[in-house]
Amino acid sequence: MPLGSVRQSGGKTVAVFAREGDFDATAIHSNEFELEWPRGSGRMLSFPEIDRAGWFGPEEAAEKLVKAQSPFLDRLREHLSGV
Repeated sequence: MPLGSVRQSGGKTVAVFAREGDFDATAIHSNEFELEWPRGSGRMLSFPEIDRAGWFGPEEAAEKLVKAQSPFLDRLREHLSGV
């Protein structure tokens, strides 16, 4: 289920979806992206897009998310209340 997208204060747009299923958070494997670091150095380094995953209840998840991402939890709650 798509939960839409939000634009964070730094300008990054994040799109999120929800899916019912069984997922082992300890088995997460991420793709990597390249970034010039330090900025202006001409040196490109690779970083994981996801550093870790975990299961959290709504209140703890809200504490861990970037403020701009809180609408995703609201949208998920709305969807689940209608299920």
